[in-house]
Amino acid sequence: MGEEKLVNSIRYLVNKIIKENGPLNLFMLLKDQDNLETFTVIISSKWLDVMNAFDGTKIITKYLYDNLSTDEIIMLSRINAINTLDYQVLFINQLFELTGGITDIENCRFNMVNIPKAIIFESLSI
Repeated sequence: MGEEKLVNSIRYLVNKIIKENGPLNLFMLLKDQDNLETFTVIISSKWLDVMNAFDGTKIITKYLYDNLSTDEIIMLSRINAINTLDYQVLFINQLFELTGGITDIENCRFNMVNIPKAIIFESLSI
């Protein structure tokens, strides 16, 4: 199962999440440095900010399990729900204004954090 199929499925899923819950400030897949076969899901939104971390992660996990195949799910290692006011989220939002698209990032450094590979699906300063 290829990365391209995962990316297409995630794009569809992000659209569904937005339609059912509201805008996302950030949704991206970050390639894991310890396992080049998996990604961490990074998500940030104001509607998640009002929940505790457990409940927000639980909602996103349910979306993933209900909408992705087993082959796609095993390519995801973890989910990080990050507050919209986190400086890393704000920094990425300033660099990339993206909605309804897909942007690949490779070999970048943001605020002293190395990003070997990431795929951004949504990045909005809202």
